[in-house]
Amino acid sequence: MAAELSTITGFLMKTGINATSSEQVVQETLDRIDKEIETVTLSLCSLRSWRNSLSHVSRLPPELLSAIFLEYALDWHFENIMICADQVPDWVSVSHVCRTWRHVAVNCPALWTRFFLASCRWVDVLLARSKTSPLSIYVDLSHVHSSEPRMALAKALGHMDRIQHLWVCCSRADSAEYLHQLTSAAPILRSFRLCLTPIGYPDQQTSIDGDTFAGSAPSLRELSIERCRVDWSSPILSGLTSLNLSRISTMSLLSMDIVIRTISRLPDLRQLRLEGSLPSASTRSTGLRDVDKVLLPKLESVTLIDSIFSIAALLAHLEFPRSAFVHLNCIYFASSNITILQPFIEERFNDSPGLSQIPRSFTRHILSLDLDYGVEQDTWSVVCGTLNPDTYQTDCPYTMDEYLDTQPLLRLEFTERDFWFRGGRSESLISFCRTLPLLHLRRLTMCDSRHGDSSIGCLLTEALGDAPELRVIELRGSAHRLIRALFRDTTFAPALTGVELRNVKFSSSCRAQNPLEHSGSCVRCLRHVLASRAQVGLTLQTLIFNNCSRIGEDDVKRLREVVWQLEGVVVRERSVDSDISDLDELLYRIS
Repeated sequence: MAAELSTITGFLMKTGINATSSEQVVQETLDRIDKEIETVTLSLCSLRSWRNSLSHVSRLPPELLSAIFLEYALDWHFENIMICADQVPDWVSVSHVCRTWRHVAVNCPALWTRFFLASCRWVDVLLARSKTSPLSIYVDLSHVHSSEPRMALAKALGHMDRIQHLWVCCSRADSAEYLHQLTSAAPILRSFRLCLTPIGYPDQQTSIDGDTFAGSAPSLRELSIERCRVDWSSPILSGLTSLNLSRISTMSLLSMDIVIRTISRLPDLRQLRLEGSLPSASTRSTGLRDVDKVLLPKLESVTLIDSIFSIAALLAHLEFPRSAFVHLNCIYFASSNITILQPFIEERFNDSPGLSQIPRSFTRHILSLDLDYGVEQDTWSVVCGTLNPDTYQTDCPYTMDEYLDTQPLLRLEFTERDFWFRGGRSESLISFCRTLPLLHLRRLTMCDSRHGDSSIGCLLTEALGDAPELRVIELRGSAHRLIRALFRDTTFAPALTGVELRNVKFSSSCRAQNPLEHSGSCVRCLRHVLASRAQVGLTLQTLIFNNCSRIGEDDVKRLREVVWQLEGVVVRERSVDSDISDLDELLYRIS
Protein backbone atom coordinates (compact mmCIF):
# COMPACT_ATOMS: atom_id res chain seq x y z
CA MET A 1 0.00 0.00 0.00
CA ALA A 2 2.91 2.34 0.76
CA ALA A 3 4.39 1.65 -2.69
CA GLU A 4 1.12 2.44 -4.42
CA LEU A 5 0.81 5.69 -2.47
CA SER A 6 4.37 6.64 -3.42
CA THR A 7 3.59 5.90 -7.11
CA ILE A 8 0.57 8.19 -7.30
CA THR A 9 2.40 10.91 -5.37
CA GLY A 10 5.40 10.69 -7.72
CA PHE A 11 3.10 10.82 -10.75
CA LEU A 12 1.46 14.02 -9.54
CA MET A 13 4.79 15.70 -8.80
CA LYS A 14 6.33 14.63 -12.12
CA THR A 15 3.48 15.71 -14.36
CA GLY A 16 2.93 18.96 -12.48
CA ILE A 17 -0.85 18.72 -12.77
CA ASN A 18 -2.66 21.46 -10.84
CA ALA A 19 -5.95 23.33 -10.86
CA THR A 20 -4.95 25.33 -13.97
CA SER A 21 -4.54 22.19 -16.09
CA SER A 22 -7.14 21.29 -18.68
CA GLU A 23 -10.52 20.14 -17.38
CA GLN A 24 -10.17 16.68 -18.89
CA VAL A 25 -6.74 16.11 -17.30
CA VAL A 26 -7.96 17.35 -13.90
CA GLN A 27 -11.01 15.04 -14.00
CA GLU A 28 -8.93 11.99 -14.97
CA THR A 29 -6.50 12.77 -12.16
CA LEU A 30 -9.34 13.14 -9.61
CA ASP A 31 -10.81 9.81 -10.67
CA ARG A 32 -7.45 8.12 -10.24
CA ILE A 33 -6.96 9.72 -6.80
CA ASP A 34 -10.47 8.66 -5.67
CA LYS A 35 -9.73 5.12 -6.76
CA GLU A 36 -6.48 5.12 -4.81
CA ILE A 37 -8.26 6.54 -1.73
CA GLU A 38 -10.83 3.74 -1.90
CA THR A 39 -8.07 1.16 -2.21
CA VAL A 40 -6.18 2.62 0.75
CA THR A 41 -9.37 2.83 2.85
CA LEU A 42 -10.24 -0.80 2.20
CA SER A 43 -6.69 -1.79 3.03
CA LEU A 44 -6.85 0.12 6.31
CA CYS A 45 -10.18 -1.51 7.20
CA SER A 46 -8.72 -4.92 6.45
CA LEU A 47 -5.69 -4.20 8.61
CA ARG A 48 -7.89 -2.95 11.50
CA SER A 49 -10.01 -6.08 11.25
CA TRP A 50 -6.92 -8.29 11.43
CA ARG A 51 -5.64 -6.27 14.37
CA ASN A 52 -8.97 -6.52 16.22
CA SER A 53 -9.03 -10.27 15.62
CA LEU A 54 -5.81 -10.56 17.61
CA SER A 55 -7.12 -8.64 20.66
CA HIS A 56 -8.08 -10.42 23.90
CA VAL A 57 -11.79 -9.70 23.54
CA SER A 58 -11.83 -11.58 20.24
CA ARG A 59 -11.16 -14.77 22.15
CA LEU A 60 -14.80 -14.76 23.29
CA PRO A 61 -16.92 -17.24 21.34
CA PRO A 62 -19.92 -15.85 19.39
CA GLU A 63 -22.36 -17.53 21.78
CA LEU A 64 -20.89 -15.66 24.76
CA LEU A 65 -20.83 -12.36 22.87
CA SER A 66 -24.50 -12.82 21.99
CA ALA A 67 -25.33 -13.42 25.66
CA ILE A 68 -23.45 -10.26 26.66
CA PHE A 69 -25.26 -8.20 24.02
CA LEU A 70 -28.61 -9.57 25.16
CA GLU A 71 -27.85 -8.75 28.79
CA TYR A 72 -26.84 -5.22 27.83
CA ALA A 73 -30.03 -4.74 25.82
CA LEU A 74 -32.23 -6.17 28.59
CA ASP A 75 -30.59 -3.90 31.17
CA TRP A 76 -31.19 -0.86 28.95
CA HIS A 77 -34.83 -1.74 28.39
CA PHE A 78 -35.30 -2.41 32.10
CA GLU A 79 -34.38 1.22 32.79
CA ASN A 80 -36.38 2.47 29.78
CA ILE A 81 -39.50 0.30 29.74
CA MET A 82 -41.64 2.65 27.67
CA ILE A 83 -39.19 3.88 25.06
CA CYS A 84 -39.91 7.17 23.29
CA ALA A 85 -41.10 6.29 19.80
CA ASP A 86 -38.45 8.25 17.89
CA GLN A 87 -35.52 7.00 20.00
CA VAL A 88 -32.92 4.46 18.90
CA PRO A 89 -31.67 2.50 21.94
CA ASP A 90 -28.05 2.92 22.99
CA TRP A 91 -27.39 -0.80 22.87
CA VAL A 92 -27.63 -0.75 19.05
CA SER A 93 -24.09 0.67 19.06
CA VAL A 94 -22.69 -2.82 19.74
CA SER A 95 -23.27 -3.55 16.06
CA HIS A 96 -21.04 -0.60 15.07
CA VAL A 97 -17.84 -1.55 16.91
CA CYS A 98 -16.20 -3.96 14.50
CA ARG A 99 -17.01 -6.50 11.81
CA THR A 100 -16.97 -9.44 14.22
CA TRP A 101 -19.29 -7.79 16.70
CA ARG A 102 -21.62 -6.64 13.94
CA HIS A 103 -21.75 -10.15 12.47
CA VAL A 104 -22.59 -11.62 15.89
CA ALA A 105 -25.19 -8.93 16.71
CA VAL A 106 -26.96 -9.01 13.36
CA ASN A 107 -27.20 -12.80 13.48
CA CYS A 108 -28.72 -12.87 16.97
CA PRO A 109 -32.51 -12.75 16.38
CA ALA A 110 -33.38 -12.41 20.08
CA LEU A 111 -31.47 -9.11 20.19
CA TRP A 112 -33.84 -7.44 17.74
CA THR A 113 -37.21 -8.51 19.10
CA ARG A 114 -37.76 -5.35 21.19
CA PHE A 115 -39.05 -2.96 18.55
CA PHE A 116 -38.24 0.73 18.39
CA LEU A 117 -40.12 2.82 15.87
CA ALA A 118 -37.70 5.55 14.84
CA SER A 119 -38.66 5.03 11.19
CA CYS A 120 -40.36 2.58 8.81
CA ARG A 121 -36.92 1.57 7.59
CA TRP A 122 -36.00 0.47 11.10
CA VAL A 123 -39.16 -1.64 11.25
CA ASP A 124 -38.08 -3.47 8.09
CA VAL A 125 -34.60 -4.01 9.56
CA LEU A 126 -35.97 -5.34 12.86
CA LEU A 127 -38.42 -7.66 11.11
CA ALA A 128 -35.61 -9.11 9.03
CA ARG A 129 -33.08 -9.49 11.84
CA SER A 130 -35.55 -10.96 14.35
CA LYS A 131 -36.48 -13.64 11.79
CA THR A 132 -39.35 -15.67 13.28
CA SER A 133 -38.85 -14.76 16.97
CA PRO A 134 -41.81 -13.31 18.92
CA LEU A 135 -41.85 -9.51 19.00
CA SER A 136 -42.32 -7.01 21.83
CA ILE A 137 -43.43 -3.40 21.37
CA TYR A 138 -43.18 -0.94 24.29
CA VAL A 139 -43.65 2.54 22.84
CA ASP A 140 -44.66 6.00 24.04
CA LEU A 141 -46.09 8.29 21.36
CA SER A 142 -47.49 10.89 23.75
CA HIS A 143 -44.54 13.31 23.39
CA VAL A 144 -43.66 12.68 19.74
CA HIS A 145 -44.76 15.18 17.09
CA SER A 146 -43.32 13.48 14.01
CA SER A 147 -45.57 11.27 11.90
CA GLU A 148 -42.79 8.79 11.05
CA PRO A 149 -42.97 6.80 14.34
CA ARG A 150 -46.75 6.60 14.02
CA MET A 151 -46.50 5.16 10.52
CA ALA A 152 -43.82 2.78 11.77
CA LEU A 153 -46.19 1.57 14.51
CA ALA A 154 -48.98 1.00 11.99
CA LYS A 155 -46.53 -1.02 9.89
CA ALA A 156 -45.39 -3.10 12.87
CA LEU A 157 -49.01 -3.85 13.85
CA GLY A 158 -49.41 -5.50 10.48
CA HIS A 159 -47.55 -8.44 12.01
CA MET A 160 -49.87 -9.14 14.96
CA ASP A 161 -49.31 -12.87 14.47
CA ARG A 162 -45.74 -12.37 15.76
CA ILE A 163 -46.34 -9.83 18.58
CA GLN A 164 -46.10 -11.26 22.09
CA HIS A 165 -46.15 -8.04 24.16
CA LEU A 166 -47.82 -4.81 23.05
CA TRP A 167 -47.67 -1.71 25.28
CA VAL A 168 -48.69 1.60 23.70
CA CYS A 169 -49.16 5.06 25.23
CA CYS A 170 -50.61 7.65 22.86
CA SER A 171 -53.26 10.34 22.49
CA ARG A 172 -56.89 9.63 21.72
CA ALA A 173 -56.47 10.99 18.21
CA ASP A 174 -53.51 8.70 17.54
CA SER A 175 -55.39 5.68 18.83
CA ALA A 176 -58.27 6.28 16.41
CA GLU A 177 -55.95 6.82 13.43
CA TYR A 178 -53.15 4.32 13.87
CA LEU A 179 -54.52 1.51 16.04
CA HIS A 180 -57.29 0.38 13.70
CA GLN A 181 -55.19 -2.70 12.89
CA LEU A 182 -55.96 -4.18 16.28
CA THR A 183 -58.68 -6.12 14.50
CA SER A 184 -56.18 -8.77 13.43
CA ALA A 185 -55.94 -12.02 15.37
CA ALA A 186 -53.18 -12.18 18.01
CA PRO A 187 -52.44 -15.88 18.56
CA ILE A 188 -49.32 -15.42 20.77
CA LEU A 189 -50.09 -12.09 22.46
CA ARG A 190 -49.34 -12.41 26.21
CA SER A 191 -49.73 -8.84 27.49
CA PHE A 192 -51.57 -5.82 26.10
CA ARG A 193 -51.47 -2.35 27.64
CA LEU A 194 -53.08 0.68 26.07
CA CYS A 195 -52.91 4.06 27.80
CA LEU A 196 -54.57 7.06 26.17
CA THR A 197 -53.67 10.59 27.20
CA PRO A 198 -56.47 13.16 27.56
CA ILE A 199 -55.40 14.94 24.35
CA GLY A 200 -58.16 14.77 21.75
CA TYR A 201 -61.93 14.52 21.79
CA PRO A 202 -63.64 11.75 23.83
CA ASP A 203 -65.06 10.17 20.67
CA GLN A 204 -61.54 9.90 19.22
CA GLN A 205 -60.44 6.77 20.99
CA THR A 206 -60.02 3.08 20.43
CA SER A 207 -62.75 0.72 21.57
CA ILE A 208 -61.97 -2.61 23.17
CA ASP A 209 -64.85 -4.78 22.00
CA GLY A 210 -65.66 -8.03 20.24
CA ASP A 211 -63.70 -7.00 17.12
CA THR A 212 -60.46 -6.37 19.02
CA PHE A 213 -57.89 -8.92 17.86
CA ALA A 214 -60.77 -10.46 15.87
CA GLY A 215 -61.99 -11.82 19.20
CA SER A 216 -59.04 -14.23 19.19
CA ALA A 217 -56.21 -13.74 21.70
CA PRO A 218 -56.00 -17.19 23.35
CA SER A 219 -52.62 -16.52 25.00
CA LEU A 220 -53.51 -13.13 26.49
CA ARG A 221 -52.88 -13.07 30.24
CA GLU A 222 -52.22 -9.41 31.16
CA LEU A 223 -54.59 -6.63 30.13
CA SER A 224 -54.28 -2.96 31.11
CA ILE A 225 -56.58 -0.32 29.60
CA GLU A 226 -56.73 3.39 30.47
CA ARG A 227 -59.19 5.99 29.10
CA CYS A 228 -60.65 3.71 26.43
CA ARG A 229 -64.14 2.51 25.65
CA VAL A 230 -64.53 -1.05 26.86
CA ASP A 231 -67.17 -3.64 26.17
CA TRP A 232 -67.18 -5.89 29.23
CA SER A 233 -68.49 -8.75 27.12
CA SER A 234 -65.42 -8.71 24.83
CA PRO A 235 -63.87 -12.19 24.37
CA ILE A 236 -60.41 -10.88 25.34
CA LEU A 237 -61.73 -10.34 28.89
CA SER A 238 -61.36 -14.02 29.68
CA GLY A 239 -58.52 -16.27 30.78
CA LEU A 240 -56.59 -13.31 32.24
CA THR A 241 -54.25 -13.43 35.23
CA SER A 242 -53.90 -9.63 35.50
CA LEU A 243 -56.63 -7.05 34.79
CA ASN A 244 -56.20 -3.29 35.12
CA LEU A 245 -58.98 -0.94 33.98
CA SER A 246 -58.55 2.75 34.70
CA ARG A 247 -61.00 5.57 33.93
CA ILE A 248 -62.66 3.70 31.12
CA SER A 249 -65.99 4.46 29.46
CA THR A 250 -68.44 1.73 28.55
CA MET A 251 -70.06 0.85 25.25
CA SER A 252 -73.49 0.57 26.84
CA LEU A 253 -75.25 0.99 30.18
CA LEU A 254 -73.13 -0.80 32.77
CA SER A 255 -74.47 -2.64 35.78
CA MET A 256 -72.74 -4.48 38.61
CA ASP A 257 -74.13 -7.77 37.30
CA ILE A 258 -72.17 -7.33 34.06
CA VAL A 259 -68.96 -6.63 35.97
CA ILE A 260 -69.46 -9.68 38.19
CA ARG A 261 -70.18 -11.94 35.20
CA THR A 262 -67.00 -10.72 33.52
CA ILE A 263 -64.87 -11.38 36.60
CA SER A 264 -66.43 -14.84 36.89
CA ARG A 265 -64.72 -15.68 33.59
CA LEU A 266 -61.34 -15.06 35.24
CA PRO A 267 -60.80 -17.95 37.69
CA ASP A 268 -57.00 -17.69 37.35
CA LEU A 269 -56.89 -13.95 38.13
CA ARG A 270 -53.93 -12.92 40.30
CA GLN A 271 -53.97 -9.11 40.10
CA LEU A 272 -57.11 -6.98 39.85
CA ARG A 273 -57.10 -3.19 39.64
CA LEU A 274 -60.17 -1.10 38.85
CA GLU A 275 -60.01 2.70 38.99
CA GLY A 276 -63.08 4.76 38.21
CA SER A 277 -64.47 1.85 36.19
CA LEU A 278 -67.29 0.52 38.36
CA PRO A 279 -70.95 1.38 37.85
CA SER A 280 -72.56 3.71 40.34
CA ALA A 281 -74.23 1.91 43.22
CA SER A 282 -76.43 2.89 46.11
CA THR A 283 -76.48 1.56 49.63
CA ARG A 284 -79.32 -0.76 48.67
CA SER A 285 -77.33 -2.59 46.02
CA THR A 286 -74.71 -3.65 48.57
CA GLY A 287 -77.25 -5.70 50.47
CA LEU A 288 -77.82 -8.29 47.76
CA ARG A 289 -76.71 -11.54 49.39
CA ASP A 290 -78.73 -13.99 47.34
CA VAL A 291 -76.28 -13.83 44.42
CA ASP A 292 -73.54 -16.46 44.33
CA LYS A 293 -70.09 -15.08 45.02
CA VAL A 294 -67.35 -15.20 42.42
CA LEU A 295 -64.46 -17.40 43.58
CA LEU A 296 -60.95 -16.11 42.84
CA PRO A 297 -58.74 -18.69 44.59
CA LYS A 298 -55.47 -17.43 43.03
CA LEU A 299 -55.94 -13.70 43.65
CA GLU A 300 -52.84 -12.08 45.16
CA SER A 301 -53.70 -8.37 45.09
CA VAL A 302 -56.79 -6.25 44.48
CA THR A 303 -56.90 -2.46 44.12
CA LEU A 304 -60.22 -0.63 43.87
CA ILE A 305 -60.45 3.17 43.46
CA ASP A 306 -64.04 4.36 43.25
CA SER A 307 -67.10 5.37 45.24
CA ILE A 308 -67.34 3.62 48.60
CA PHE A 309 -70.78 2.27 47.61
CA SER A 310 -69.51 0.77 44.34
CA ILE A 311 -66.51 -0.79 46.09
CA ALA A 312 -68.67 -2.31 48.80
CA ALA A 313 -71.11 -3.66 46.20
CA LEU A 314 -68.33 -5.41 44.28
CA LEU A 315 -66.58 -6.83 47.36
CA ALA A 316 -69.90 -8.27 48.53
CA HIS A 317 -69.81 -10.59 45.50
CA LEU A 318 -66.13 -11.61 45.54
CA GLU A 319 -64.35 -14.27 47.55
CA PHE A 320 -60.58 -14.61 47.51
CA PRO A 321 -57.77 -15.78 49.83
CA ARG A 322 -57.08 -13.86 53.01
CA SER A 323 -53.43 -13.68 52.02
CA ALA A 324 -54.26 -11.32 49.13
CA PHE A 325 -53.21 -7.68 49.53
CA VAL A 326 -56.21 -5.34 49.39
CA HIS A 327 -55.91 -1.63 48.59
CA LEU A 328 -59.15 0.36 48.64
CA ASN A 329 -59.39 4.08 47.85
CA CYS A 330 -62.93 5.02 48.77
CA ILE A 331 -64.52 8.29 47.72
CA TYR A 332 -67.26 9.37 50.10
CA PHE A 333 -69.47 12.33 51.00
CA ALA A 334 -70.66 13.72 54.32
CA SER A 335 -73.84 11.65 54.08
CA SER A 336 -71.99 8.39 53.34
CA ASN A 337 -72.02 5.54 55.81
CA ILE A 338 -68.33 4.90 56.42
CA THR A 339 -69.05 1.53 58.07
CA ILE A 340 -70.52 0.06 54.87
CA LEU A 341 -67.32 -1.99 54.47
CA GLN A 342 -67.80 -3.77 57.80
CA PRO A 343 -69.18 -7.04 56.26
CA PHE A 344 -66.08 -7.33 54.09
CA ILE A 345 -63.74 -6.65 57.02
CA GLU A 346 -65.51 -9.16 59.24
CA GLU A 347 -65.19 -11.78 56.53
CA ARG A 348 -61.47 -11.06 56.12
CA PHE A 349 -60.59 -11.41 59.80
CA ASN A 350 -63.34 -13.68 61.13
CA ASP A 351 -62.03 -16.73 63.00
CA SER A 352 -64.84 -19.01 61.86
CA PRO A 353 -64.70 -20.32 58.26
CA GLY A 354 -68.45 -19.81 57.77
CA LEU A 355 -69.61 -20.64 54.28
CA SER A 356 -66.26 -19.91 52.64
CA GLN A 357 -65.46 -22.12 49.67
CA ILE A 358 -61.77 -21.22 49.71
CA PRO A 359 -59.62 -23.06 52.29
CA ARG A 360 -58.42 -20.81 55.12
CA SER A 361 -55.69 -22.63 56.99
CA PHE A 362 -54.36 -19.58 58.84
CA THR A 363 -56.37 -17.02 60.78
CA ARG A 364 -54.80 -13.59 60.44
CA HIS A 365 -55.12 -10.99 63.16
CA ILE A 366 -54.55 -7.26 62.78
CA LEU A 367 -51.28 -6.80 64.65
CA SER A 368 -50.19 -3.42 63.25
CA LEU A 369 -52.23 -0.33 62.46
CA ASP A 370 -51.00 2.73 60.57
CA LEU A 371 -53.27 5.80 60.74
CA ASP A 372 -52.53 8.83 58.56
CA TYR A 373 -54.91 11.52 59.75
CA GLY A 374 -54.00 13.88 56.88
CA VAL A 375 -55.51 17.02 58.38
CA GLU A 376 -54.24 19.28 55.61
CA GLN A 377 -55.15 16.84 52.83
CA ASP A 378 -58.37 15.49 51.33
CA THR A 379 -57.39 11.88 52.02
CA TRP A 380 -56.86 9.95 55.24
CA SER A 381 -55.74 6.36 55.38
CA VAL A 382 -55.77 3.22 57.49
CA VAL A 383 -53.26 0.41 56.93
CA CYS A 384 -53.78 -2.93 58.68
CA GLY A 385 -50.87 -5.37 58.94
CA THR A 386 -50.66 -8.99 60.04
CA LEU A 387 -47.61 -10.88 61.21
CA ASN A 388 -45.88 -13.04 58.64
CA PRO A 389 -47.28 -16.58 59.20
CA ASP A 390 -43.81 -18.03 58.59
CA THR A 391 -42.59 -16.47 61.87
CA TYR A 392 -45.86 -16.69 63.77
CA GLN A 393 -45.52 -18.58 67.04
CA THR A 394 -48.11 -18.41 69.78
CA ASP A 395 -45.85 -19.81 72.49
CA CYS A 396 -43.15 -17.13 72.42
CA PRO A 397 -43.18 -13.35 73.04
CA TYR A 398 -42.98 -10.89 70.16
CA THR A 399 -39.75 -9.03 69.58
CA MET A 400 -39.17 -5.68 67.88
CA ASP A 401 -37.92 -7.50 64.75
CA GLU A 402 -41.22 -9.38 64.56
CA TYR A 403 -43.12 -6.11 64.79
CA LEU A 404 -41.24 -4.87 61.75
CA ASP A 405 -42.01 -8.12 59.93
CA THR A 406 -45.71 -7.32 59.66
CA GLN A 407 -47.35 -7.46 56.25
CA PRO A 408 -49.77 -4.68 55.25
CA LEU A 409 -52.54 -6.87 53.86
CA LEU A 410 -55.25 -4.20 53.98
CA ARG A 411 -54.79 -0.55 52.99
CA LEU A 412 -57.77 1.78 52.95
CA GLU A 413 -57.72 5.39 51.80
CA PHE A 414 -60.74 7.64 52.17
CA THR A 415 -61.09 10.70 49.97
CA GLU A 416 -63.57 13.36 51.02
CA ARG A 417 -65.63 15.11 48.40
CA ASP A 418 -67.21 17.59 50.86
CA PHE A 419 -64.34 19.91 51.74
CA TRP A 420 -66.45 21.69 54.36
CA PHE A 421 -66.95 18.31 56.07
CA ARG A 422 -63.28 18.01 57.05
CA GLY A 423 -64.13 18.79 60.66
CA GLY A 424 -66.00 15.47 60.90
CA ARG A 425 -63.00 13.41 59.89
CA SER A 426 -62.28 12.23 63.43
CA GLU A 427 -65.82 10.86 63.74
CA SER A 428 -65.38 9.00 60.44
CA LEU A 429 -62.02 7.61 61.54
CA ILE A 430 -63.41 6.49 64.89
CA SER A 431 -66.47 4.89 63.26
CA PHE A 432 -64.33 2.98 60.79
CA CYS A 433 -61.75 1.81 63.35
CA ARG A 434 -64.57 0.41 65.45
CA THR A 435 -65.36 -1.96 62.58
CA LEU A 436 -61.83 -3.41 62.79
CA PRO A 437 -61.04 -6.37 65.08
CA LEU A 438 -58.20 -4.73 67.03
CA LEU A 439 -58.17 -7.01 70.06
CA HIS A 440 -54.70 -8.36 69.15
CA LEU A 441 -53.21 -5.04 68.00
CA ARG A 442 -49.49 -4.91 68.90
CA ARG A 443 -48.14 -1.85 67.05
CA LEU A 444 -49.71 1.54 66.27
CA THR A 445 -48.27 4.16 63.93
CA MET A 446 -50.04 7.47 63.48
CA CYS A 447 -49.26 10.56 61.42
CA ASP A 448 -51.04 13.62 62.75
CA SER A 449 -50.93 17.40 62.40
CA ARG A 450 -48.60 19.47 64.53
CA HIS A 451 -51.53 21.52 65.78
CA GLY A 452 -54.22 19.11 66.90
CA ASP A 453 -57.90 19.72 67.44
CA SER A 454 -58.60 19.72 71.18
CA SER A 455 -62.15 18.51 70.59
CA ILE A 456 -61.00 15.11 69.36
CA GLY A 457 -58.25 14.27 71.81
CA CYS A 458 -59.96 11.01 72.76
CA LEU A 459 -59.56 9.56 69.26
CA LEU A 460 -57.19 6.80 70.38
CA THR A 461 -59.29 5.52 73.24
CA GLU A 462 -62.55 5.68 71.29
CA ALA A 463 -61.10 4.09 68.16
CA LEU A 464 -58.95 1.41 69.83
CA GLY A 465 -60.82 0.75 73.07
CA ASP A 466 -58.57 -0.57 75.84
CA ALA A 467 -55.96 -1.94 73.38
CA PRO A 468 -54.97 -4.72 75.82
CA GLU A 469 -52.08 -6.10 73.70
CA LEU A 470 -50.73 -2.82 72.27
CA ARG A 471 -46.99 -2.68 72.93
CA VAL A 472 -45.42 -0.12 70.57
CA ILE A 473 -46.72 3.31 69.55
CA GLU A 474 -45.05 5.55 66.96
CA LEU A 475 -46.42 9.08 66.50
CA ARG A 476 -45.35 11.48 63.78
CA GLY A 477 -46.02 15.23 63.87
CA SER A 478 -47.88 15.45 67.19
CA ALA A 479 -48.06 13.71 70.56
CA HIS A 480 -51.15 15.40 72.01
CA ARG A 481 -53.52 12.50 71.20
CA LEU A 482 -51.37 10.03 73.15
CA ILE A 483 -51.09 12.43 76.07
CA ARG A 484 -54.87 12.88 76.19
CA ALA A 485 -55.53 9.15 75.83
CA LEU A 486 -53.20 8.28 78.70
CA PHE A 487 -54.63 11.05 80.87
CA ARG A 488 -58.25 10.03 80.30
CA ASP A 489 -57.51 6.39 81.00
CA THR A 490 -54.34 5.52 82.88
CA THR A 491 -54.82 1.84 82.08
CA PHE A 492 -55.11 2.42 78.32
CA ALA A 493 -52.77 -0.01 76.53
CA PRO A 494 -51.59 -1.79 79.72
CA ALA A 495 -48.98 -3.80 77.76
CA LEU A 496 -47.37 -0.64 76.29
CA THR A 497 -43.58 -0.90 76.47
CA GLY A 498 -42.22 1.55 73.88
CA VAL A 499 -43.15 4.95 72.43
CA GLU A 500 -41.35 6.72 69.57
CA LEU A 501 -42.09 10.36 68.73
CA ARG A 502 -40.99 11.70 65.34
CA ASN A 503 -40.78 15.32 64.21
CA VAL A 504 -42.75 16.59 67.22
CA LYS A 505 -42.38 20.26 68.10
CA PHE A 506 -43.14 20.46 71.78
CA SER A 507 -44.61 23.51 73.45
CA SER A 508 -42.29 25.43 75.75
CA SER A 509 -44.95 27.68 77.32
CA CYS A 510 -47.53 25.25 78.71
CA ARG A 511 -49.01 26.35 82.04
CA ALA A 512 -52.07 24.10 81.99
CA GLN A 513 -52.80 22.18 85.17
CA ASN A 514 -54.82 19.64 83.20
CA PRO A 515 -53.37 18.09 79.98
CA LEU A 516 -56.86 18.19 78.45
CA GLU A 517 -56.73 21.98 78.60
CA HIS A 518 -53.73 22.13 76.25
CA SER A 519 -54.17 21.36 72.55
CA GLY A 520 -50.49 21.05 71.69
CA SER A 521 -47.64 18.65 72.52
CA CYS A 522 -46.14 19.47 75.91
CA VAL A 523 -43.19 17.71 77.57
CA ARG A 524 -44.55 18.61 81.00
CA CYS A 525 -47.90 16.99 80.22
CA LEU A 526 -46.15 13.94 78.76
CA ARG A 527 -44.15 13.47 81.94
CA HIS A 528 -47.30 13.91 84.01
CA VAL A 529 -49.22 11.08 82.30
CA LEU A 530 -46.19 8.76 82.27
CA ALA A 531 -45.70 9.36 86.00
CA SER A 532 -49.36 8.53 86.62
CA ARG A 533 -48.94 5.23 84.79
CA ALA A 534 -45.74 4.46 86.71
CA GLN A 535 -47.63 4.87 90.00
CA VAL A 536 -49.98 2.01 89.02
CA GLY A 537 -47.11 -0.23 87.88
CA LEU A 538 -47.22 0.59 84.15
CA THR A 539 -43.77 2.14 83.77
CA LEU A 540 -42.78 2.76 80.16
CA GLN A 541 -39.66 0.84 79.18
CA THR A 542 -38.46 2.91 76.21
CA LEU A 543 -39.19 6.49 75.08
CA ILE A 544 -37.50 7.59 71.85
CA PHE A 545 -37.35 11.14 70.48
CA ASN A 546 -36.54 11.35 66.77
CA ASN A 547 -35.90 14.85 65.42
CA CYS A 548 -38.06 16.48 68.09
CA SER A 549 -37.56 20.04 69.28
CA ARG A 550 -37.94 22.20 72.41
CA ILE A 551 -36.80 19.52 74.84
CA GLY A 552 -34.46 20.93 77.47
CA GLU A 553 -31.98 19.22 79.76
CA ASP A 554 -34.34 19.63 82.73
CA ASP A 555 -37.07 17.87 80.72
CA VAL A 556 -34.70 14.98 80.01
CA LYS A 557 -33.81 14.62 83.69
CA ARG A 558 -37.46 14.57 84.77
CA LEU A 559 -38.47 12.08 82.08
CA ARG A 560 -35.71 9.73 83.21
CA GLU A 561 -37.46 9.54 86.56
CA VAL A 562 -40.56 7.88 85.02
CA VAL A 563 -39.07 5.98 82.03
CA TRP A 564 -36.64 3.06 82.14
CA GLN A 565 -34.76 4.05 78.96
CA LEU A 566 -34.73 7.44 77.23
CA GLU A 567 -32.91 7.96 73.94
CA GLY A 568 -33.01 9.67 70.57
CA VAL A 569 -31.97 12.81 68.71
CA VAL A 570 -33.63 16.18 69.31
CA VAL A 571 -33.27 19.64 67.78
CA ARG A 572 -31.50 21.94 70.17
CA GLU A 573 -32.41 25.61 69.88
CA ARG A 574 -29.63 28.16 70.35
CA SER A 575 -29.96 31.34 72.35
CA VAL A 576 -29.00 34.68 70.85
CA ASP A 577 -25.68 34.95 72.72
CA SER A 578 -24.76 31.25 72.40
CA ASP A 579 -21.40 30.30 70.87
CA ILE A 580 -22.23 26.68 69.93
CA SER A 581 -21.79 25.65 66.31
CA ASP A 582 -24.63 25.12 63.85
CA LEU A 583 -24.05 21.36 63.91
CA ASP A 584 -24.38 21.26 67.71
CA GLU A 585 -27.50 23.34 67.39
CA LEU A 586 -29.19 20.87 65.06
CA LEU A 587 -28.37 17.59 66.76
CA TYR A 588 -28.50 16.85 70.46
CA ARG A 589 -28.30 13.16 71.31
CA ILE A 590 -29.98 11.79 74.40
CA SER A 591 -28.13 8.81 75.83
